[in-house]
Amino acid sequence: MIFYFSATGNCKYTAQKLSESLGDRMIDITKAMKNGDRVFRLEDGEDIGLVCPVYYGVLPDIVRRFLEGFSVRGSGSGYTYAVMTCGANSGNSKKKVEELFEAHDLPLTAFYSVRMVSTYIALLGGTSEKEAEKALVKADREI
Repeated sequence: MIFYFSATGNCKYTAQKLSESLGDRMIDITKAMKNGDRVFRLEDGEDIGLVCPVYYGVLPDIVRRFLEGFSVRGSGSGYTYAVMTCGANSGNSKKKVEELFEAHDLPLTAFYSVRMVSTYIALLGGTSEKEAEKALVKADREI
């Protein structure tokens, strides 16, 4: 089960690539929050993944609120992972994800950071098409 939040499409793309590779289902955090879906049932042997962006070193508020209030039932595999997309680095997000998962007795097994095209234009300016293509090719290999 891959929980994801995507504002620009980077994380949805990443979650889709993981879903295709691992055979896991995707849960859109925005839709789950809108629908009031807070309890999720794991299939036997199913992993728990989180894919979301890092905004200037921290998790988006919607992701934090979702993880504070969600609940997972079922036997699952016990493997939990997080994939953060970022323009530069993942900042303090690993520590926060660990805290939020551990609050639900879900120790974080693995943490990954995938550098994508930065979407923080106000601070960093735009990315050229050539730079964006290079970043996406590299990100594909990392995913």
